[in-house]
Amino acid sequence: MEKIKNAMTGMFDQAKRNRIIGFNPSEGLKIPGSAVHGKRRCLTHLEETAFLKVCETHYAGLFGLLMYYCGLRPGECSALLWEDIDLENKIIHITKATESGQRDKIKGPKTSAGVRDVPIPDVFLPVLQSERETGRVLKVPSTGAPVNDDNLVRWFKNIVREMNIEMSAELYRNKIIKPKVEDITAYCIRHTYCTNLQRAGIPLNVAKYLMGHEDITITASIYTHQTDDQTENAQKFINNFYSNTEKESGD
Repeated sequence: MEKIKNAMTGMFDQAKRNRIIGFNPSEGLKIPGSAVHGKRRCLTHLEETAFLKVCETHYAGLFGLLMYYCGLRPGECSALLWEDIDLENKIIHITKATESGQRDKIKGPKTSAGVRDVPIPDVFLPVLQSERETGRVLKVPSTGAPVNDDNLVRWFKNIVREMNIEMSAELYRNKIIKPKVEDITAYCIRHTYCTNLQRAGIPLNVAKYLMGHEDITITASIYTHQTDDQTENAQKFINNFYSNTEKESGD
C-alpha cells in the first residue's frame, strides 16, 4: 500500500508540474489504520518438523526444501535451472529470478547482492540427485510448464494445509476448521533458514551473503530473532554460572 501511495503521489506531482492538473489530489492521503505490515516469522520446532515431513512426499516438496535448506526466494526457485546446481561441489549458483507474475521473463535477482553461491547441505543433496533432470528445476506437474507466482502461492497453501493435517488439526468434511498453523507464508521458510544459520553459528556477515541481502540490517533483524531453544540454553548457562559462583563463594 505504501508503494501504491508513493507511485500515485509521484504521478500526480508530475501531472501538476506539466500543468495537466492544478493540484495534487493525493496530498495528505493516509494509509488506513487497518493496513498493517505483514509479520514474517520463523517456524516453531513443531511446525518445522511437520513441514519437513510433508515435503518428503508433496508434489511441491522440492520448492519448499529449496527455501528451507538453501534460503532461496520463491522467484529464485522458479527461475532455477538444473545447470545452476553443482552437485559435485554442493553449490547452487543463484544469478536470476523470474519476473513477478510471469512464467518466462527472467531477470536478475532482487538486488545485486542476490547473485551468490549457496552451499547445499549434505542432508538435502540426495533429494536433488534423485530429482535431477534438465531445464527448469520447478515445473507444473501436469504439463511440465514453467511455474509462475500463482503456482507457487497455490503450492505453498497446499503445503500449509498438509502441515495442519500432519499436526492433527480439526477437519469437517475435509475442510480444516481449527488450524494448527495459518499465519505462515513462503518467506517464513527463508526466515527459518536465516534463524538456522544463527543456530549453526554462521557469522552475521556470512548470513547476509547467503540470504542475498543488500543491507546487513535486514539480515540482522531476522538473525537476532529470539527462539525457544535459545532461551532454554541461556537459562542453562545462567544456572551454571550462579551455581559455580556459589561454590566459589563457599570455598
